[in-house]
Amino acid sequence: MKKTFILLLAFSFLNFESKKENIIYPNKKQIIVEEFTNFENILPLATIDFSEKGIQEKIHIIFISFNYDGKENDENFPKGESMGNYTYKIQKNGKYQPTFSKNVLKIESKYKTYFLKSKEKFDAAKSTKKNVLSIIEKQENPEWWQNDATPTNSKGQKFKFVCQFEMGDFIGDDCCVYVFYDKTDREVKYIHQYD
Repeated sequence: MKKTFILLLAFSFLNFESKKENIIYPNKKQIIVEEFTNFENILPLATIDFSEKGIQEKIHIIFISFNYDGKENDENFPKGESMGNYTYKIQKNGKYQPTFSKNVLKIESKYKTYFLKSKEKFDAAKSTKKNVLSIIEKQENPEWWQNDATPTNSKGQKFKFVCQFEMGDFIGDDCCVYVFYDKTDREVKYIHQYD
């Protein structure tokens, strides 16, 4: 009986510790729903524990190199969203379900050269195990490059700010990405701003 209790206690401790472990460059299949795993322009950077901010779920930090076609009101996104302001629904298994259409991820010929340069930079960082956590800033409030764009949930409440990161060194895209989380709607929202 005593041995069983000690083993259970040890297993619980190890399980708790593994939940707190951050993962750099996670496998796409572990963080996003299956129908989105084959797209090359979904670039998973990290899965991070933000329990110090009161967030009990792991947050997946993902960069998406969208196939920009110059449209301002793209039908591939829900109303009010765009390539610079999009949402993931958190599934019961912790994976992300994008609210945008897969059509926006198709790599067209005029976009391909730009994408391949970005992907090459990302692959180089990943192969050398460049510490992606070094670019993720976890301060209390966002340091906006432009105007405050804090999102609100379905009840009109502000999302919780999670972190921000700049993609210049990893992708070559000069933007700052702000990540927000909402427990009520179980959503993670990404806001991009350019200098």
